[in-house]
Amino acid sequence: MPFKIVIAEDRPIVIDGIKRLFNESADYGVVGEANTERVIISVCTQLQPDFLVLDLNLGGKNSIDLIPEIKNRFPKLKIVIFSSYQTSVLIKKALALGVEAYLLKDATKKDWLEALASIIDGKIYLSKSIRHVHKS
Repeated sequence: MPFKIVIAEDRPIVIDGIKRLFNESADYGVVGEANTERVIISVCTQLQPDFLVLDLNLGGKNSIDLIPEIKNRFPKLKIVIFSSYQTSVLIKKALALGVEAYLLKDATKKDWLEALASIIDGKIYLSKSIRHVHKS
């Protein structure tokens, strides 16, 4: 059975792009979507995904504050931040809260597959242009 992915994003075009990316893969499958913080908890409870792709700005709210609750409720869930925000303070906060990957919205299919493979191997993954943040 492929790894299950839930996408937490409020822009339909972005959701469609992520779905299309994984439609061709036998290893991963998008099983659900959430466009608000409340729906994230409900969808993850129902579907028990392996990965949550989390936009940091859902409906005008900063969803980084939801990460501790998600990690508490779903300790095995791997969180991939997918954002255009690339400030070192935000990236460091996300990493401190336990996210497994931080991908910028310019990520390629290769980046996505590398990120998920790294997470499965127990490693943290950052987009190339922000890797220096993790080392500092």
